[in-house]
Amino acid sequence: MAHLLAHLARLALACLVGVPLGGVASADPLVPTLQTCTTINCGALVLPGRINAHPVAGIASPWVNKIAAAGAGCLRLHVVSESADLAMTVVGPDGRLYTNDNGAVAPCAACPKVVIQSPVNGVYTIVLNQRTGAPVEASFRLHAGRYAAASSNCLSPTAPK
Repeated sequence: MAHLLAHLARLALACLVGVPLGGVASADPLVPTLQTCTTINCGALVLPGRINAHPVAGIASPWVNKIAAAGAGCLRLHVVSESADLAMTVVGPDGRLYTNDNGAVAPCAACPKVVIQSPVNGVYTIVLNQRTGAPVEASFRLHAGRYAAASSNCLSPTAPK
């Protein structure tokens, strides 16, 4: 019973302040600096994260965060390690969706990777969850970077939907 009350209090607080239950709450978006390096994920922000299954309802509770990008080069969001099979969806400021389940980059070919070529200026919303939407307890490491157009980090852009 104490566990249920603690969860309900957490849920009520989350609703009041707009904090996603499974994600990292941030009032301001992450703002990576433009990198001119060419090594994969060089200079990227390294974001460790965790996805938690909703303890009462048995539903998925994704990790959610925001990142700012501008039109030069690309925005690369790459999960480099995961403890469950994850998928990533990125919502652009213009409403376009970018999704990926398996980025096919060694050593974690099943890890998702989204590359947005010439991003629209604004804030992008990143959502990570188990690939089928099943409730899981999972940890991951996400690299988030902005790169000059000539960087190898901008190769194989993700097509918007």
